[in-house]
Amino acid sequence: MSASAAGDAPLRRLFRDRMFRAAVFGYVGHMWKLYAFWAVVPTLVIVDSPQFSDLAARYAPAELTGTGLTAMNALGFAVSVISIVILQSLIVTVGVAAVWLLLPGPILGLVAMRPLLFRRREPKPDPDGRAPRD
Repeated sequence: MSASAAGDAPLRRLFRDRMFRAAVFGYVGHMWKLYAFWAVVPTLVIVDSPQFSDLAARYAPAELTGTGLTAMNALGFAVSVISIVILQSLIVTVGVAAVWLLLPGPILGLVAMRPLLFRRREPKPDPDGRAPRD
């Protein structure tokens, strides 16, 4: 690890990585609608959070994987709480049409994940020096 990397704040190091950011903001878009749907419009929602966790863990530096996953979950749940509170208030005044306000979340999440579609980085090696994780 270089001297400059050692001096960087962990979150800054994580979010400088384009692929890590893509995984995290894809997850945040997913969370935007997930819990709001569960709280307001009971429906079947496919739980795909483990796939986002795998992507974030794959692209985070090995020594910051836990920090990265914690930051990702914190952002996702913060967005969920905000969307639930806002949507519940708007359902009362606007009606069920307020559910359309959830649409930007998944769309922005998909846009944020574009780097994952166009470039695949080699998986990082196992900390024990065995075969690469994939």
